Amino acid sequence: MGKIYKIHPGMGFARVGPSTNGYFLAGETPGAAPMDIDAAGNEAAFSGYKDAAKIMRRQGARFRIYEYDRNEASGTDTFVREVTLADADIKWSVVLSASKAEGKRMQAVIAADGKRTIVPSGDNRNEPPAGFTRADLKTTVNLAVSGRNAGPAPGAEPLGRIVGRDIFIGEARTDSAGRLVVLAGRGRSASWGTPAKPMPEYLNNPTWYDDIADGSVDATITFTGQAPVSAIGAWVFTAPPDFAPDVYPVTSLFDIAEQAVNVPLPGVLTYPQDIEPILQRAANICFVNTKPNWQRFRDKFKALANPGSNAAGGQADRRTVRDLLLAAASQMSDYRLTDRQSKILDAWVNGTFQEQADAARPALSPAAALDRASLEHCVGGGFFPGIEAGTVLRQPSIQAELGRLVRGSFTDYDGAVLPLGPGLISSRMACPWQADFTECAGNWWPAQRPDIAGRMADGSPGPAWARGLIVVNEENPQSHQNMVDHFAQLGVIVKAGAGFAEADRDPALDTGV
Repeated sequence: MGKIYKIHPGMGFARVGPSTNGYFLAGETPGAAPMDIDAAGNEAAFSGYKDAAKIMRRQGARFRIYEYDRNEASGTDTFVREVTLADADIKWSVVLSASKAEGKRMQAVIAADGKRTIVPSGDNRNEPPAGFTRADLKTTVNLAVSGRNAGPAPGAEPLGRIVGRDIFIGEARTDSAGRLVVLAGRGRSASWGTPAKPMPEYLNNPTWYDDIADGSVDATITFTGQAPVSAIGAWVFTAPPDFAPDVYPVTSLFDIAEQAVNVPLPGVLTYPQDIEPILQRAANICFVNTKPNWQRFRDKFKALANPGSNAAGGQADRRTVRDLLLAAASQMSDYRLTDRQSKILDAWVNGTFQEQADAARPALSPAAALDRASLEHCVGGGFFPGIEAGTVLRQPSIQAELGRLVRGSFTDYDGAVLPLGPGLISSRMACPWQADFTECAGNWWPAQRPDIAGRMADGSPGPAWARGLIVVNEENPQSHQNMVDHFAQLGVIVKAGAGFAEADRDPALDTGV
């Protein structure tokens, strides 16, 4: 029996925001509320997604180190404890790379299941302007931090450079126990053209770059009197804000990871643990999307007298509700449930589930709970191209274990074997992300980018979430530019009573002052 150490979450997500008023963390167990980290590096009461000026704050990604006992004979790991500065010296290192402008031009292809998805073409997104090389189209920063409540002083944050221009893509800090917190950039996107070129499309816009990045997270642990030990590393992504943080995606990146590593279904499927979460998440989508079948699904689901009953007499109603969910999903362009989710819903329809929770099912360890909480907030389809990450996360070979990426090579969608390096995953996303955010209205990811600002008292759709930014239509280049300039002022859709409502929209978007 030996000791090993792992960084969790295996995949962490930091979100951009222009506000300089601190930062917050998403809940670190499934369903938990967000929290602030105060100036002393301690957890504090959540003060909001926006600052007093109604500008979006950054969401940090906090990483912890956990100790395991490894059974060398079986290869199994048994959770032991968290390791902090109270136990050992910890030195963190992070490599972040923003490489969309240097990457390949992205294109739509038809996947094996008949749905479209976005993958790299053989052509470059950009050629460098005069006086620069291809290496100047990307930037990589190496971040190192250790100790308690450490990090760069205000104004001294590390900068990268793209085509000779400074760009801030993220920073590393620690909390009061020496845990790592990675913070994203400010959501800045720009064109190196003079004047700046318009953005003609949602996916590839020549001369444009943004501060979205991804990369490796590593740590060295030194116990008193012992040689340093390297922890098994994690990966960090920087991403757009989540503008509907209380509305979870029906298919999350956790679902994608479970499918990719072929996590078996529980021996006993239960309504509260396996089925209800899918149904409830789907029922909330109607508050951020206008497609009529989401509302029809919610109405029928909520009208069931006892959806957790496996009685044969309720099978027809369960089938109707399931089919309405599938009909709603089919209205979302190129979206699909995972096979695993479909099997769970089939079991619900057929009544082959247990009505009560399975008391014998092991509780999640703190490490596993942290992994799940991190991934459940992220969108897992339809990857056109996605928000936090894209279709490459469907590849089984990129997943080292549930919720952790490989260090080394993976097999891509086309059979090519590629090294996973910092910047590869984010390079396949839309450039800049705001253009994609503008155009995805009504079609893809309303749990992150709402289409509507909740629903009115009579159940009718609320106003358009992006109102005031759209000129003629979502595809207009000026609409894209407006999203670049004003995304941080848009409202956040949060839980309100039995539903969801818009909060903290900057009045200046409506008044112009």
